[in-house]
Amino acid sequence: MALLSFFPKPENSFSEFIATYYQRCREECPEIEGSAGKWRFEDLIPGLSDFDTRFLTRSGLRAEDWNRISMAVGKIHFQLALERPEWARTLEHLPGVNLMWDELFAPENYYTEFCQWTFYHGLTQRVSQATDHFASRSWSAQDTDYHWKRIALYYDRYSRTIDPPINLGHYESKYPLHSRFMHYLAPPLHSAVCLHDRRTTPGKLDAFRRAGEIFPQRDVVVDVERAIAGHYEVPEWYEEPDLTQLDERLEDYLRHAINGLLEMDADFECPRDPTPAQLRAAVGQLPSAAPLAVLFENVKFARFMKGRLWFFAQEVEWFDSLPLIRVELGRIQKSFLVTPLEIFSEQILGEKRPWNAVVDALTGEHLTRDEATIFRKFYALADPEISESEYKKRALEIVDIFSPFLTGMEKITSLAVQSENAQPALSA
Repeated sequence: MALLSFFPKPENSFSEFIATYYQRCREECPEIEGSAGKWRFEDLIPGLSDFDTRFLTRSGLRAEDWNRISMAVGKIHFQLALERPEWARTLEHLPGVNLMWDELFAPENYYTEFCQWTFYHGLTQRVSQATDHFASRSWSAQDTDYHWKRIALYYDRYSRTIDPPINLGHYESKYPLHSRFMHYLAPPLHSAVCLHDRRTTPGKLDAFRRAGEIFPQRDVVVDVERAIAGHYEVPEWYEEPDLTQLDERLEDYLRHAINGLLEMDADFECPRDPTPAQLRAAVGQLPSAAPLAVLFENVKFARFMKGRLWFFAQEVEWFDSLPLIRVELGRIQKSFLVTPLEIFSEQILGEKRPWNAVVDALTGEHLTRDEATIFRKFYALADPEISESEYKKRALEIVDIFSPFLTGMEKITSLAVQSENAQPALSA
């Protein structure tokens, strides 16, 4: 077996990063009143984790406000990338989900992931209110469905091409284990613990500890915890046949955990020792999220996309953004345009139509011709089937039209809110 050379674990600078990022963004954009991040602070592994910031803002923001704020945050993101090369991994992307306080607390907007956030900085009363609100929330059928669906999403043999290393520098050699443990074992095991305890808590490492108490084969999570604590310096797990045996061991462990859950939940119809396909089929029978909630959720993800794409298009010698642009081009066409408009058609117009037919139907009375043109241009630009050499140019072309695009989509969501109880609500 070849000897592996590991770069020593770096100093943990996440606390400095989280505070600096929030302070700089708030100085430029006082509308930002709080910051949160997925999982707990102890789950942030120096040198290997990025940080999934979530900003909370004052109420009443419109599309023009989001576009302005996202560009300001994008420029701060760029400056930090230039100033702090060691934060390249941490600065992987701009904040994803960004909500106004009233949206965060509105019962109709509740999403189980909110219970997995740690609230770090902001208006003290608001931050305390948010922390207490989600920590004390009662378990619901929505939470059950969320966690079973997440288990099914991750339940399979680890794919060695699914999670390529990006902007890891000296620590790339350790990423195979970090990816397996923190990206692909922790989420479904966290959900399994939440289903067992009927309570959603924020921590990945906390979930490992709890899993060791409630599921069989405790030695598996003990070994995983030991590897994480040692910054993944377990040489034998990077070589064959040990690596394949590790993958088999993790898959078998999760299957036993699932069997334990199935014994507890008589209402969830799924065979014991399920194959991934059997579990996905069983989960497919669970209720789907309310269509209009899906529409609103997709559009909310668009709020900082202008600044995100602008940042990805900039030149930073030590920051590789091309794989990140590829990811965005692979999803925003569907998430930001096609899916919302098709949901709008079925739920509000009362019939299934393709997205472009919905645009045609709404043009004149509800959308201007310019907005309709922008929607079609966005669809054409957000095309993943282009040469990698064109990625940054294409990102900037989307940035150029994103403000009117988001304004048009704001109209669509406003029409949906106004018409939610109509059958159908609009003539078109």
